[in-house]
Amino acid sequence: MVELVMVMVIMGMLGMIMLPKFTEIHEDAKVGTAIADIKTLATASNLMYADTGHWPTESVISFMFLNKGSIMYTNNTGWDGWNGPYLNSLKTYHPWGGYYICGRGQIGGSALFETYVYLDNTGGNGIPEGAAQKLDDAIDDGNLSTGDVRYGIGGSADYLGYVIKWDAHGP
Repeated sequence: MVELVMVMVIMGMLGMIMLPKFTEIHEDAKVGTAIADIKTLATASNLMYADTGHWPTESVISFMFLNKGSIMYTNNTGWDGWNGPYLNSLKTYHPWGGYYICGRGQIGGSALFETYVYLDNTGGNGIPEGAAQKLDDAIDDGNLSTGDVRYGIGGSADYLGYVIKWDAHGP
């Protein structure tokens, strides 16, 4: 009986040691998924621009949800050269539960508007800062305040933005 209790105590201690590692692996998988999705959206946006001479966000005032009704899936603007759909399987929701949104706006004091994708915090499901840092380290300059990856855009501390094209168009 004592041996069984000792085995259970040892297994419990091993579980407590391993739990943070399993949590970290899960977060790393989310970061990897977000990186792949962001790169897919950037490629699709650049393909659309190459075909039509327009960025996806030129069809909206400030932002659009990435759903089957957006310009990435259907030519609802009548742009010449549109050869889509440019996205076939990008998920609407990012790995932390908020929306992927394609937007345009001024970031970092730029005079013109950038085309970017941001991961919002719908339902309180924003991007944890540690995950944002891992994402920035992997695809940008490692600084969440500079470069193409920005943390805290959109008026919320846990939004993450990725600039597809700087100075893409005017306001």
